[in-house]
Amino acid sequence: MFRAALCAAVLLVAQVALAQDATPAGSMAEPEARRAFEDGLHLLRARQWAEAEASFRLSLALTPRPSATYDLAFVLYKEGRARESAEILQHLLSMPESAPDAQYREYAKALLTNVLGQLSTLHVVVDPASADIRIDRELVPLTGAERSIPLDPGAHELEVSAPGFVPDRFVLVTAAHVEMERRIALKAASTGMATMTAAAQPSAPSRTLREPPAERPFLRTVAPWLAVGMGGALLTAATVTGILAKRADDVLGQACPTFRNCDPSLASARDRALQLGRVTDALLMSGGVLIAGGITWRILVPAPAARAGSQGVFVMMSGLY
Repeated sequence: MFRAALCAAVLLVAQVALAQDATPAGSMAEPEARRAFEDGLHLLRARQWAEAEASFRLSLALTPRPSATYDLAFVLYKEGRARESAEILQHLLSMPESAPDAQYREYAKALLTNVLGQLSTLHVVVDPASADIRIDRELVPLTGAERSIPLDPGAHELEVSAPGFVPDRFVLVTAAHVEMERRIALKAASTGMATMTAAAQPSAPSRTLREPPAERPFLRTVAPWLAVGMGGALLTAATVTGILAKRADDVLGQACPTFRNCDPSLASARDRALQLGRVTDALLMSGGVLIAGGITWRILVPAPAARAGSQGVFVMMSGLY
């Protein structure tokens, strides 16, 4: 829901205001870069993220600008590629600061807060320390025995390999804002082996170091009203049985006003009236308990805590070229 609200705020608040050309007049690529940037803005508003990404990348390839860089990072964030978005934003913030580009730095800081909140971290301890790690077939540019790797939420294919060792391949599934640890010790390959067949070796089970508690909105928003609804249904049923009990009692009273020395044939009517009365009392008590309990439940059960990284930070796209 937060993502939908954020996107709606971005699309409603953002305005297209193209700035005057700030590059040298002799730049032949500038008109094409500006056109690609405008196309990217149009596609972004239409939430066509993949097409908007292609347009912003084309604009940056022709003429690099902070505005297109920021918008590319925003599109990657909306595509669920938080790791790539964070890398671009950090690159933008590491660039020399200049007055015309100050606004993009502020935008980047606000967006980076949301992006980092979506990332999880994989802490890997590898043996040998010189092993390469590839995630989704992309080489991780980190070295050493211990490495901390940011990951997007979802499933990832990991491969750990080193010369002279049997590679280890496995699939890792992670959620947002979770830290996990994995220890991987590669097995030495057999002596004289010309080629190695990739084989996934069983790895030590991962251990979650910190994971936010699972949210249970059902316990606060739905379950209490289900109890109230069931209580109301029981009270309705009690009303019906009460009417039937009253009618049975009236019939018995007309046939035997004193309720003494009554005709034995009225015994079934008397029993029916008593049974309906007991059922009515039970339904009334149960319905009242459920309604009172449901209301108390709704009041006493605390609301689920907001997940880290989901705070409402205002983020807008750049409409300036």
